[in-house]
Amino acid sequence: MESPKLGWTLPTLYSMDQNNSIRLWNIEFDSKCLVTKYGMLNGKIQSASVEIYSKCNRTLDEQALLEASNKYNKKIRNGYGVDVNACINSCNTLQLANKYIIPGSLTAKGNAIASNVKCFPVLLQPKIDGIRCKAFMKGGNLMLMSRNNKKHSFLDHIKEDVRRIISLVGNRTLDGELYNGDMSFVNIQSSIMCSKTKSPSNEKIQYWIFDVVDYTLDVKSRLKLLDKAKVVKSKHIVFVPSIEAVSHEDISKKHRGYVIDGYEGTMIRHIAKEGSKYHKMSLYRGKRNNNLLKHKDFLDEEGEVISISEGRGKFKGAAIIRLIDPRGNELEVTPKGTFEHKTELYTNRNKYIGKLYKYKYQGLSEYGIPRFPIGLYFIEK
Repeated sequence: MESPKLGWTLPTLYSMDQNNSIRLWNIEFDSKCLVTKYGMLNGKIQSASVEIYSKCNRTLDEQALLEASNKYNKKIRNGYGVDVNACINSCNTLQLANKYIIPGSLTAKGNAIASNVKCFPVLLQPKIDGIRCKAFMKGGNLMLMSRNNKKHSFLDHIKEDVRRIISLVGNRTLDGELYNGDMSFVNIQSSIMCSKTKSPSNEKIQYWIFDVVDYTLDVKSRLKLLDKAKVVKSKHIVFVPSIEAVSHEDISKKHRGYVIDGYEGTMIRHIAKEGSKYHKMSLYRGKRNNNLLKHKDFLDEEGEVISISEGRGKFKGAAIIRLIDPRGNELEVTPKGTFEHKTELYTNRNKYIGKLYKYKYQGLSEYGIPRFPIGLYFIEK
């Protein structure tokens, strides 16, 4: 980005939020301060300014442009764009799931928590342990993007079929995961993340489609759109099947079936009818919310603590526990609890060395190492 003259404004960026509203963001330099403006399109606009100081022998203008460019590019990575219409059509913000609260769950203080499933029946799908991918057309080109709006490279073997499916669902954005049940998560990730050199296993990747991004349609209407697209037959395209559950017990039963079949868990969607007070929960909403829930099983085990180190940044002073698992692997876990508890663990770390510590995790990697371990508590011998 070339340096403009003193006193400049970068092109305004737009994004659609979870309430189907257009947000705008703009940054300008008034020769002294960087001024950001943000808010709703055709609504209230807020502003904030930061005075700029020269650094590393840069001119004031160069320093301002550097800082503005960093902020600007971060917004683009988070789904903002200069074309307000493209923003509407591509629906940059994907729906993320909250954790399913099982009836009878308790808070740390022992208080009961109400389940976030508000009505039955609900719609269930297997939880795919792949890489999130949204697919949409932009300027005549097919875009395959990650949840964080990074381009997925290569994947030429799925593109023609994906174009046909997008056309059949009214040029809406597809929501799914890049996955292959015969590959480990690590292999899937390495096959997709290579941006310069095509991985030999890239062509094994399938696109598992589980939803259509449309903030105005309920889940059954969205899945009816996908039903129309099932005329596209390809070994590289999988339409994720859906089943209904009529109770929490039914969710649990069908969840066990998914896990036995090798899936990561269960995704839960509300399917309340129009007119119901819960109908809004059946709509597609960007970002994390209770319209989409995830149910996963954790495994737990104990490991021997070999060291406790100090966290960094905002976790400075808090403990990071390093232990040996039952298979002989060394791994780090973040202990559960308050910051004060974690600080106490670090301050008195020597007395915890050699103790057994329980943690939970989401299965083993292909190398036999616990994935996403979370600390729980010490075990007294």
